[in-house]
Amino acid sequence: MNNNVKSNFEKYPKIGQWIKKTDSNKLLILSGKVEIGQGILFSLKQLVSDCLQISFDEIEISNASTDSHPNEAVTSGSLSIQDSGLTLKIVCANLLYFSKKRYLSKANLDDKEVKYLNGVFFQDHINLTRLIDLIDSELLERKIDTTIKQLKTKTKSDENKNSDLLKKLEGQYIYINDLQIDGMLYGMVLHPRTIEGELNEKIFNEFKLFILEKYNIVKIVKDRNVIGIISTKRIELLKIEKALDKYSLWIESNLDMPLNSQYELWLKSQKSKKVNIFDQLNSSISPEVKVKTLNISRPFLTHASIGLCCAISTWSNEQIKVITHSQGIFNLRRDLAMAFDRAEEQITVSHHPGAGCYGHNGADDVAYDAVWLAQYVPDQALRVEWSRTQEMSIAPLSPAMFVNLTSTVDNNGKIISWFHEIWSQAHGSRPGRDTTPALLGAWQTQRAFPVLQPVNAIEANGGGADRNSKPIYDIENIEIKNNDIKAMPVRVSALRSLGAHVNIFAIESMIDELAKLSSNDPIEFRLNHLKNIRAKKVLTEIIKFSNWKDKLNVKIEGHGKGIGFAQYKNTGAFCAVVAEVELTDRIEVKRLYISADVGSVVSREGVINQLEGGAIQAISFTLFEETQLSTNGVDSNEWSKYPIIGFDDIPIIQIELIECEENPSLGAGECSIGPTSAAIANAVFDAIGIRLTKMPFNKDNLQALLLSDS
Repeated sequence: MNNNVKSNFEKYPKIGQWIKKTDSNKLLILSGKVEIGQGILFSLKQLVSDCLQISFDEIEISNASTDSHPNEAVTSGSLSIQDSGLTLKIVCANLLYFSKKRYLSKANLDDKEVKYLNGVFFQDHINLTRLIDLIDSELLERKIDTTIKQLKTKTKSDENKNSDLLKKLEGQYIYINDLQIDGMLYGMVLHPRTIEGELNEKIFNEFKLFILEKYNIVKIVKDRNVIGIISTKRIELLKIEKALDKYSLWIESNLDMPLNSQYELWLKSQKSKKVNIFDQLNSSISPEVKVKTLNISRPFLTHASIGLCCAISTWSNEQIKVITHSQGIFNLRRDLAMAFDRAEEQITVSHHPGAGCYGHNGADDVAYDAVWLAQYVPDQALRVEWSRTQEMSIAPLSPAMFVNLTSTVDNNGKIISWFHEIWSQAHGSRPGRDTTPALLGAWQTQRAFPVLQPVNAIEANGGGADRNSKPIYDIENIEIKNNDIKAMPVRVSALRSLGAHVNIFAIESMIDELAKLSSNDPIEFRLNHLKNIRAKKVLTEIIKFSNWKDKLNVKIEGHGKGIGFAQYKNTGAFCAVVAEVELTDRIEVKRLYISADVGSVVSREGVINQLEGGAIQAISFTLFEETQLSTNGVDSNEWSKYPIIGFDDIPIIQIELIECEENPSLGAGECSIGPTSAAIANAVFDAIGIRLTKMPFNKDNLQALLLSDS
């Protein structure tokens, strides 16, 4: 049992704090994990159905709320099934155990005489009693015993379909942006483009007069550098949004930014703290080795969700209520309490899904905006939604990264040494982790709290910039260092897989280079440096699954194939990706083969969806995405300036899961990111013999590289 699960039971030790019985005689799952498009609520419902052997229709699951659900921290890091799933398995084992004891007592039977099937206890087809009918308030008050054995069950996930997916496809799903509350007002909150931009009072007064004269609004307010506008009609705010370009409301900070994609130079010129991540020196290095050095870089990335950040708040003297799509409703409540000088018990934060979330977006900040503006219209529900411009310019970015790798291999094809150095800002600035609020608006109002620096998670929690920097391969001499950049001209935080994306890309690019130096097949070279049985099995399976050896011997001009592999965080899911690419005037990914071991599978379709989604986003990161910056902040604040992958760019994807019910479940949401990017780079190298090291591999960068090489 991991520490997160232990903590769950320390804080919430009773069965009824995790599962309740509804008035309609169904089981209601209470999970602190939230739905962010990954299908977690469906999967947890499926897990309970499997564990208790009861019908899917006899189970309900609700969106988490701070006043009724357990605090399971943030829904992130591919930990939901791994932590919340295991928690619920133990809860189900207790529910079965104590229900069975109650059945035995009532029927005056011996344990050996009783059978349990499909949610029913019975003895020789008599004394049939449903599990649900044995559950009452007394049973739910029982303390959970973590030593009770779980009932071994086979998943029946193929029998149930996630109805939410069909609703989303047909446009019937109700996102937070679609919620309607009687009498709800609509709000717009405006921030400067840069964190410390200052409001131009003269321009604001002109803007205020213009708004009051031209538009039907309830109120316009300002609080130092933040402006709020309230209307009874959303259309009025959309009209005002179009007029904003006429007014330069803020005097922006003059930022020191990496211009013209010079991320390496900028990162290495900034003040940083060098941190030793890992040192292992087990042998001397012979001078008769082959040396390879690679420099890998990636730009700042924008969260780039299709759905806009949105929140609804109601302010009263007794209670502040917030509806949000935040990944961490309890962390958000904590920071809102600090920001508005309330006790946490005076704030209720309820989750409702938004349309797309891949890390720390603006959901927490827009929740702050909604609460801040709601105080000006007490006891009325107020909805605030960010604009596309705000979504892409003031939400946290994923930090730019630069990695230097130097490695040696001997004449027998054995890796002798490995030096890995990272330059990056830290990858975490979520709420709930500091002594003051990590909320944009709280830094810009009159009660200004200090602007917080991002931090990297400790290695035990997966790390941040250094995530997956330690190679999984068997290498005698390893040094890993991280230069933690302290400058923060723009906000940065977690985006899907954090530093693992670049570190895996770098490691797997180097492994391919070393395989070539030692004249080895890339996958065989990896297998020769692996001890982990599960890792080797994933690679062995993808050799067969992708017809690797047959295709490796067939060369077609402009076509290539490459492999990428990793164990996410070195503790999570194993994933191997083979990419097939074609080069014309650009790089096209034609096909992906993905082999993964995520341990015990709860929802097969859910795992496949997560692996596919991660791979598609990795293609987007690798080939298309780059945040455009200037001294005034983010310039790529609309889709025309920030291209992402389109439907025409999505390849054929084939997935094979290596299932093992005996192994604990591992999260699938982020494990395919790094391997996919690495597989693309290695496939391009296979096609044209040129190593791409600077993302994105878009048309302009590719042509520049080809010209410089020639």
